[in-house]
Amino acid sequence: MARKRRTGHRPRRAREAVASRGPIRLWALSVALFALFVLAVGAVWAEWTGTTPRAAQTEVGTPPVVRTLRVEVVRTKPHDQDAYTQGLVWWNNQLFESAGRRDRSSLRRLDPLTGEVQQRYEVAPEYWAEGLALVDDRLFQITYTLERVLTYDRDSFSPGKTFCYDGEGWGLCYDGTRLVMSDGTERLTFRDPTTFDVIGHQTVRLRGQPLRI
Repeated sequence: MARKRRTGHRPRRAREAVASRGPIRLWALSVALFALFVLAVGAVWAEWTGTTPRAAQTEVGTPPVVRTLRVEVVRTKPHDQDAYTQGLVWWNNQLFESAGRRDRSSLRRLDPLTGEVQQRYEVAPEYWAEGLALVDDRLFQITYTLERVLTYDRDSFSPGKTFCYDGEGWGLCYDGTRLVMSDGTERLTFRDPTTFDVIGHQTVRLRGQPLRI
């Protein structure tokens, strides 16, 4: 019986099967290379930090989640549109306002229900009034660029002592122990409410980045 001559070519069905496995092999090779890359990066990280990425995350700790709040306007009240509010203090059903603008800054006491200006003190025109805080019976009003904080008697608005500071003045509040002042950067400055001396600082960050106003 004559033998069939071998041509060196595979049958058509076999060739199709081999061709269909080509993309699968390439995909598997790609996955393997990616896995090796991840392992290599992990090894470098461990060598550099002396620990594993998971351990480093546990050691350093994850940053706290900062909640994002939305403001809902529930009521509006009349307000002098020529007064640019820079600072507000609510005390004993009274609203104190630091209204600041170039050459026309003032300190005001407002009726919180009607917005009526019940008392007003005109700040010297060289000052641009900014944040406002109340400590006992004294109001503290900082200024934008002239590095001065003006003080007043809470009831009469009579001017008191003027203090000096370095840098710009933006916001001011009182936490019951310290005055907290902002200057437009990510740093808050804590100040003595009697002398206005610096007693500490705090850098404000959001998701690890400095938070500027």
